Amino acid sequence: MQNIISQLPLLKLGSKGEYVKKWQSFLLKEGYSLKVDGYFGPHTHNLTIEWQEKHKLEPDGKVGSITWGYVSSIPAQKFSQQLRTRTDISRWIKNNLSTYIKNAIVTTNTYNYITITEDWLGAIANRETGHLILKYVNRGKTFEEITRLMKGDFRKGIYNGYSYWQIDIGSFPEFIEDNLWLDPQKSANKAAEVLVEKASFLANKNWNKVLNVDLFERAVTSSYNCGQGNVDRALRTSKGVDYYTFNKDYSKEVFKMRQQYKVLE
Repeated sequence: MQNIISQLPLLKLGSKGEYVKKWQSFLLKEGYSLKVDGYFGPHTHNLTIEWQEKHKLEPDGKVGSITWGYVSSIPAQKFSQQLRTRTDISRWIKNNLSTYIKNAIVTTNTYNYITITEDWLGAIANRETGHLILKYVNRGKTFEEITRLMKGDFRKGIYNGYSYWQIDIGSFPEFIEDNLWLDPQKSANKAAEVLVEKASFLANKNWNKVLNVDLFERAVTSSYNCGQGNVDRALRTSKGVDYYTFNKDYSKEVFKMRQQYKVLE
């Protein structure tokens, strides 16, 4: 699975295909009795819940990045499995990245169209690399080691996303090639700058006047994942801000994680 976890589709009741077969094969190796037929039916759904309950994960019967990430950390069971849920990951991000995020906000928060907040940048980090954080924390890695391992979106023989905020090598090659992404502060700053860039583009298209504040922030968030041009196109054709995002739920998930982050002690 390695760092392709973030690219795996969400498996749920009714899903079909090769990834369902992979999950069913895993459950079979775990000792569960089921047919590997590529259909995520009621039996696979119920066994998934049973497996999640056994490992103290959220028993929602869905196989997303957290479940895949936990599976990838299983070989290191000699370490305490500290992280199991998105809330656990949010707390780790707050404990380890909060200072960098707050500094980034001070640097970029004078922008007119959006107000960048700690929960926003924290939630994006959770959505982008939460599965990797879970994997490596549960394998006993130090913060410094985890920081160096924050590479994802492996395509065509190279990693395309770097740092906790998955800065794109195609858009910011010098930032990646000069290894600036290894500095959490510079990466947090860059993530904030990217949000400003996305907001500026969408505001120039007048979406800040058409959409309410929350929906405009969701549009900016979706742009972080699939590009502002795609979000503009989705809005112009009434497809919704997440239409071109991965699993068509990027901003929805980030906003759910924002709420989780806000209530942390």
